[in-house]
This record gives sequence, C-alpha cells and structure tokens, in this order.
Amino acid sequence: MKNKISLVDCMSVASKARSLGVKIPFILFTYYNPALQLGLDRFFSLLQEHGFSGVIIPDLPMEEDEEVLVRAEKSGIHLIPLVAPTSDARVEKIAARASGFVYCVSSLGVTGVRSSFHEGIEKFLRTVRDAASVPICVGFGISSREQAEQLSGQCDGVIVGSAIVRKVEEELPQLCSENAGERERGIAAVQQFIADLKPRA
Repeated sequence: MKNKISLVDCMSVASKARSLGVKIPFILFTYYNPALQLGLDRFFSLLQEHGFSGVIIPDLPMEEDEEVLVRAEKSGIHLIPLVAPTSDARVEKIAARASGFVYCVSSLGVTGVRSSFHEGIEKFLRTVRDAASVPICVGFGISSREQAEQLSGQCDGVIVGSAIVRKVEEELPQLCSENAGERERGIAAVQQFIADLKPRA
C-alpha cells in the first residue's frame, strides 16, 4: 500500500516473466474486493492478457460465485476453490465442481509457517480425493521437505508460500545488492531452498 502497488501491477509481473521465457502456469491469488473494483469483465480480460491460467479468491464462497464462475468459464480461466477441514458437508460439493485443481487447506487459521497439520488431515484429503475429478494440492503452513513428504502420498502437489517469502526476506540484502555476484548468490540460495522442498523419489 505504501508503494501504491495495484492488482494490475501484480498481474503485469506475469507478463514480464513470460517475456523472460517462463512457461509454467500462473495462478492469481486475490481477495474479491480488488477484482470487483476493477470490474469483473476487465478483471478476466486482464487475466487473459497477462497469461494467467487460474485464479483463487479465498473470500468468495461457492454459494456466491456464480457471476465470477460464468466469466471464468467464458475466459478459459480456472476458478480454483479452497476447501478446509471445517467445510464439513460442503467439502464434497466444492471439490466436485472444482476447475484446475482443489486447494486443500492443511491447517486452521491464517496462512503461515507451521510445525503440524490439522489432526484429521488424512481423512479430509481422502474425502476431497473421492469427490474431485481434478488434482488436489495442499497448502497453508508447509515449509519443509519433511512436511511435503508426509503429504506426498495423499495429494498431487503441495503449495508453499510463506516459507519462500521468509527465505526471500533473508536473502534481501544480496538480492538487492548492486553487485551482480551478490545478487546471483541470493537467487541461488532461494532456488536451492525451493529445490530442497521437493520430496525425494
């Protein structure tokens, strides 16, 4: 907010990455209000323009997503749902209508690094797996290879956010250095951290 970074600014980073040869799919994670402020038609047009494959809107419940869902389907953008252990009877409904993949919340509360998962995580993931026709991925609190390995047999992928942000913050002096060698060392450190998260074969 201090630097007046907008949702459109964030979207433009994807286009910049594409220009540098990045080919992996991009998913935009945003709350509903910034999308609504842009206008839903413009929002989805910008997602297409900047090469996004999907969008996650965590504060948009299934019961109120019809306007967004129609535009997402028309635009060829996956509207990826979040489903939590506390979703109870809604878990199967949410998973059954998912597009792209299902984002399964591993822990209760806000996102961030954690040392353990919700105690019913295995049963929860089985329920989602049985209902979904798309891959299921687990996020919220995953910060180590050990945690990724713990979940690897129960899901198709893990989502790591806060732990990578923390690593970037640790390497910020190198990443922002005017010395090219220092910057390269900072980038290499972040790359190695991410590579180390991958479960061993």
